[in-house]
Amino acid sequence: MSAWVIYSLIDPRDQQPRYIGSSIRLRKRILEHVADALRLCANDPQTAKDKWIRSLAASGMKPSSSILEEGSGDSACMAAEKRWISHFRNLGIALTNSTKGGEGVIPTDTRRRLAEIARQRCSTPEGRAQMAARGARNRGKAKSPEAIAHTAAANRGKKRTGEKLANVQRVMRENSLRRTPEAEARRIAAVRTALTGIPRTPEVRQRMSTTIAARRGARRSS
Repeated sequence: MSAWVIYSLIDPRDQQPRYIGSSIRLRKRILEHVADALRLCANDPQTAKDKWIRSLAASGMKPSSSILEEGSGDSACMAAEKRWISHFRNLGIALTNSTKGGEGVIPTDTRRRLAEIARQRCSTPEGRAQMAARGARNRGKAKSPEAIAHTAAANRGKKRTGEKLANVQRVMRENSLRRTPEAEARRIAAVRTALTGIPRTPEVRQRMSTTIAARRGARRSS
């Protein structure tokens, strides 16, 4: 059973942790974080962590690290990572983690293969065109209740900025206008099925009503 560590990447400018991760080879993993971020081209998709590391590099700096916890066992590792991410976020620290943690320790060679595949797909006009075509084919298709429930569970509890919310609402309006009435009806039915039994606060109900009214107005004006 492999021993693991939960670690933080620290911003040298204010000594605040900006990323929490888990690894079975800490030094090598930290080097990979920096190398992967600096290898990206300007037009490549970048995570918040990538942008932060690149901003440090532009000033001639790199993140430092600190070990937060050590242990063994996959389930204990996932629980510890989630606990530390939650701890720092509850303190109001703006971590660059894109998830709540707990995905497990992915072997380094697997991480490298996945990253290389993603880079290759985005590095050529043909690859970007294929990704755009795949998105166009899926646009307007109703997701299954299971897929909707999975997405909702992954996003539940995440805080969104005003700009992020505005972008989400804009994309939802555009997608709604592209769907046929039949596709829109299937989508609504799937969402209702997925949300059955989930309690909603008055604030959530009000936001839903406002969003639905805006969509209907957009469809009537189109």
